[in-house]
Amino acid sequence: MAGLAKEIADVYIKNANLPEDADTKPIEDLAKGLAIAIDNYIKDLKFNITNLDAVVQLDEIQLLKPISVDLNQAGFIPFPGGVPGPRFRVLRQAG
Repeated sequence: MAGLAKEIADVYIKNANLPEDADTKPIEDLAKGLAIAIDNYIKDLKFNITNLDAVVQLDEIQLLKPISVDLNQAGFIPFPGGVPGPRFRVLRQAG
């Protein structure tokens, strides 16, 4: 027994004031069941990321149609609205 199940069993055994020769198997079984139930509960939760700051690195991008791009100029492809996009090392047409 390891991890969460062991920690739960240790807490139960410590607080039960059991004699030294007491059978702790039922407590260990209970602790294992609780650990599995907690694990399943957390895995079933749905998490929504509402805000994320992250770096995005693209090594390659494929386009459906050819576009005219001069990467030697500013080195950025503008996104809609004129926002500068990332620099791309490789541009090729898909297909």
